[in-house]
Amino acid sequence: MLSNLVTICTLYSPQSTNVNDRDLDRLVEELPTPSIIIGGFNDHSPLWGNAIILKSGLTFPKKRKPWWNKHCTDTTRNQRKSWNVFRRHPTSANQIAFQRAKSIARWFRRNGKREYWIKFGSNINSSVTAKDIRDTVRGVRYLSRKRISCLQKNSQEVRNTLEMVDILAEAFASICSASNYTEPLLTYKKSYGTH
Repeated sequence: MLSNLVTICTLYSPQSTNVNDRDLDRLVEELPTPSIIIGGFNDHSPLWGNAIILKSGLTFPKKRKPWWNKHCTDTTRNQRKSWNVFRRHPTSANQIAFQRAKSIARWFRRNGKREYWIKFGSNINSSVTAKDIRDTVRGVRYLSRKRISCLQKNSQEVRNTLEMVDILAEAFASICSASNYTEPLLTYKKSYGTH
């Protein structure tokens, strides 16, 4: 049996409520000792290590693609507005306006992707780790089925397929060469006779 009384405080914090640590500290100070606080706390609160507070448990924030820019946002918004006008007033002029807005939005999205990949490809050098490349590609989650149209080397565009293959092979060879290995790895490889 307990010789002292224990105060039990039950709390419920819905996901839409933002709980700050000052309020919790004040509550703990006001409770008599010994006390136990139990209840359903907001598991999306920054207090528990989550920086995102969702308005409802059913929706999750969208992750923007790294190539997404202001032009993509603006043209997609215009496409949506044109669609709403065409849906409410289905005239041929509104249909043409919607198709034009859709085409422009598609062009800006493709252009953003192309520019991002050109910039990404031209930044690959011996100081970039394979993990960084994998993480970037996984983060984008966009794998093009189209061929690469050009690469940049020394600020010049290269469009010949064989030259592009040579540039990529040269870049990958320099990344994987023994000159990039750390000293402990080199001594390990030498001690076991692997090349």
